[in-house]
Amino acid sequence: MRVSELRVEACGEARRACARVVWEDARRPDVTPWIDTDGAPAADLEAAPEAFLVALAPVALAAGERRLALEATVDPVALEGARRAVAQLRAWDARLAPLALEAASTAPRAPRRGRRSALFLSGGVDSLSLLRRNRLDVAVGAPGAFEDGVFVFGLGSFDLEGDAPHPARLRAFQAQRARLERLARTTSLGLVAVRTNLRTFHPSWAAWRDLGFGAALAAVAHALPSRWTDVAVASGGVRGAMPPHASHPALDPCWSSGAVAIVHGEPGRARMDKLRDVAAWDEALDALQVCLHHDVPPPDGRANCGRCEKCLRTRLGLLALGRLPRATTLPGAPTREELAAYRPAYEDVTGYAADLAAALDAAGRPAEAALVRRAVAREARRARRHASTWHRWWRALRRRRGPAAGPV
Repeated sequence: MRVSELRVEACGEARRACARVVWEDARRPDVTPWIDTDGAPAADLEAAPEAFLVALAPVALAAGERRLALEATVDPVALEGARRAVAQLRAWDARLAPLALEAASTAPRAPRRGRRSALFLSGGVDSLSLLRRNRLDVAVGAPGAFEDGVFVFGLGSFDLEGDAPHPARLRAFQAQRARLERLARTTSLGLVAVRTNLRTFHPSWAAWRDLGFGAALAAVAHALPSRWTDVAVASGGVRGAMPPHASHPALDPCWSSGAVAIVHGEPGRARMDKLRDVAAWDEALDALQVCLHHDVPPPDGRANCGRCEKCLRTRLGLLALGRLPRATTLPGAPTREELAAYRPAYEDVTGYAADLAAALDAAGRPAEAALVRRAVAREARRARRHASTWHRWWRALRRRRGPAAGPV
């Protein structure tokens, strides 16, 4: 993969940093990755080589490219860190081939004068908790206090149609931007809205989750290197050691440069503990957005569908904390039918659900706790079946024989 023609262009009322990407091993057409923003922050936007190095390293790795070569001068801290990140990703997944990272030349990039910290702020439990802890622990205006929240459009699987925003998704983004701007005003925070097409270069949700998500966020941070000295990415809320993931305490700092440090915020802190902080903050509950189904128009103008796994888990958590009626972006208490259909989706989510069941028990809601535990047990049985030798043989046999005959 060769990256060239790094530039900043006008894009309507925004400024856009972009580059040309030519594939060398994968048989794909040339592409143009871009990051843009508007308003006052647009003056700080640069076509920084570090942004494209970080954004495209996981893309090249997943595509089987033998090298990623930037026709630009790159900060040596960023180049060496990206090499460590690639090595970490390959250690987690032995199927990934070696990837050489190259630059036309290297030169240190000095940070801006005076520390300025930011965090990525989506309105989810993790990012709201990170902001809350920062405001409780660090005085506004002191070094390390967050001065900006960065809200990014384009990270969802269906946010873009080609290079154009999907209209319904863009409307949802703008509505959440308005909620976050109201929250930001109450806590002396600036809000920087950014758009990007980096998600579109990952062929699947699994590749995005396992390789690209954290690097894309870091790339956005590097595109405004004169605005920030450090930008924090909220952890996933997994208690204890986190499994391999594209945003991980062992990975995120590798995407730093000499100008911008990428920080993994609140590692090891459990999601239920984070939700307690968010539940105690009225203004945050007015901006809470956890939904997996952003493409589903939510009922009654709410920000969340209410029925996906994350919505159900968050509703139950707030119910256990006695704060669900205050959460204006979510429906009320889940029905028994909704709980019966609840299904933890991944191994780390079953850990979230176990903490949730304990919180429901402590709140005097044993019926809801029992339903959650049954869902966890059901998922554990399914995972064991999926992992069994017999099940692997059975799936291979079905693939050889093709689909069984039956009604269409």
